[in-house]
Amino acid sequence: MAKESLFRKKSTERIASPEQMRKYLRVTSPKLWMLLSTVILLLAGFIIYAAVSRMESTYPLKMEFFSWEYITGEIPFDQMDHFSVGMPVRIAGETGSIRNVFSSARILLDISPDSSADFEDGLYYMSFGEDTDVSLEDLHYIRYGNGLWTCTELSIQQQLENRDTRVRIWDAKDENLTEGRLATVSNAEPYVIAEVDAILDDAETSLGHGIYDAEIVTENTTPISFLLN
Repeated sequence: MAKESLFRKKSTERIASPEQMRKYLRVTSPKLWMLLSTVILLLAGFIIYAAVSRMESTYPLKMEFFSWEYITGEIPFDQMDHFSVGMPVRIAGETGSIRNVFSSARILLDISPDSSADFEDGLYYMSFGEDTDVSLEDLHYIRYGNGLWTCTELSIQQQLENRDTRVRIWDAKDENLTEGRLATVSNAEPYVIAEVDAILDDAETSLGHGIYDAEIVTENTTPISFLLN
């Protein structure tokens, strides 16, 4: 039995000469080159974008501004290891960086105001008793934020003795102490917190003493570095 040829006879005859082979050559279409160029440009653009653009992760918090060299804010104690010295900080349009991360203690006050008017987040003074005639020596520095009253004076717990105590609360912005709101402190107990201490990049700032919305940049990387990690 004759061995069958792998190729059809007519096909082999058609490409037997160079003239016939030209019929089988396909010239690359310009559309194919345009498509290939577009793919290359898109790939190059993505690589440049991934290498140059930045990805940020931020942590929002309230920070208290005292002066250019003293800005402090509270962070979750169990996440303290996620923050480190040098991380960028933004506060009310100003930029700075973390100078220190440390654990601290405060007194958590259970305060019930007599009036139903809400307190804004901020800094306040507290005096014992209901008298309106008080001096600066009679005042204790307290802070209100996220629905909690706190105090950095640990010794104040002994004065309250975990019993109902009448107090008057003054807005820290009221330098003349012309207004004050009566309240009752029913409990005071210490708790441990973590704090960040920051410093501004520029000493020339219009910020005044108070509490501001701020954020800590916990991560600042490029998309390509993020994908590689």
